[in-house]
Amino acid sequence: MKRIYTICYKHRPNEPFVNVHNSTYFGPPTLAFATSYWDGEQFAGAQRDNKHPLELLPLDSFRCEFMGHNIGVPADFLVYEGNPFTYQEGLAIALIHDVFPRPPGFGTEGFELASKIWKAFEEFGATESQWIPYWQEDRPVKTNSEDIYASTYLKKGKGAIIVVSNLGKETLQAELKLDAKGLGFKPKLAKEVITTESFNVKDDRLKFSLPPFKVRVFLLR
Repeated sequence: MKRIYTICYKHRPNEPFVNVHNSTYFGPPTLAFATSYWDGEQFAGAQRDNKHPLELLPLDSFRCEFMGHNIGVPADFLVYEGNPFTYQEGLAIALIHDVFPRPPGFGTEGFELASKIWKAFEEFGATESQWIPYWQEDRPVKTNSEDIYASTYLKKGKGAIIVVSNLGKETLQAELKLDAKGLGFKPKLAKEVITTESFNVKDDRLKFSLPPFKVRVFLLR
């Protein structure tokens, strides 16, 4: 791995690119010589057997192996449509961890869905924002259910992107509790970037319906 990185660095000193296939293995000594990695192929062909997705991939396992933040290397999540996760399920699990599932291919429903989110993140400038995960105690966005997870990309005082997933088994009436002080602004309107719907924020609350293992991405200004 060190030799591969050295060769890539020699030919592209300003932007070496070593993208590692890393399924079922998490080795920081080798990933130290990667510029990014992708994981998830170990689930291809796994038997679903009516199991809940989190039985196959618990959130603590995702945070350890699939997230990349813990070793400082960007990560992608590989999803084969329906084998065993759908792309929607992959999004619901990965996006709240600041990780994108690789879409199944150009022109597919998953690719069109991903492209809307990519565009919103790029226009907002998500890479220059502060990322606040769902487990952070003093986070400015909290939910009304233990099955609903929300992570935030924040430009304090300017705007935010909120990624919300329902990881439960039933459709829920979700409510986001928005801390105006923590956000640095008082939001009045939220735009959902996938459906382009607009939602009013009333009394620092954003309410909407959320089916199981679906994700919503809200832009607040």
